[in-house]
Amino acid sequence: MSTAAIVAHPKGWYRRAHEPFGKPHFAPTLDQLVLVALSSTPVEPDGFTAALFRPNFVVDSHGQLLQVQENDFRELTELSVQANALPDTGASGNTWRVASETTESTIDKLYINVSGTVKETSVQGWSLNKTKLAVAVAGHEELPPVLQKLVQYIREARPEDVNKELIAQVKALVNQ
Repeated sequence: MSTAAIVAHPKGWYRRAHEPFGKPHFAPTLDQLVLVALSSTPVEPDGFTAALFRPNFVVDSHGQLLQVQENDFRELTELSVQANALPDTGASGNTWRVASETTESTIDKLYINVSGTVKETSVQGWSLNKTKLAVAVAGHEELPPVLQKLVQYIREARPEDVNKELIAQVKALVNQ
């Protein structure tokens, strides 16, 4: 499936997610993990955005477990796999830096699990309208569309009630 075919669809995925039927027991495990998204700002250096788990669950920024529509989950997973395949930036945290006039911009940290290997890919200074990189990476002058869309979509899972215990369990998967 091509990136162009995927990126147009999951917008609004978080609004379509719902509480799982029957309140299933959920314990986050590395083998079910697809993606953990953290957010680092000067005010909140270790913020939690969301985590995606197979078969189709999300833990949102408040620690709420929701079931994601299957098509949305499949598309978010495919975006994650494509983002994971991008070249390394050579920077700390494998960070893609969007050109910005400020130095205090948010860093979206994406920990993507492919076949049991978790790789960090970060975006500093993400903006809906700006994609020019501060420094080119492997021939990329602009933030790759897959990263632009993945950060945009995953940020949907950052609403306003926090389940700190579940968030701590999820963070423990990548903070070892």
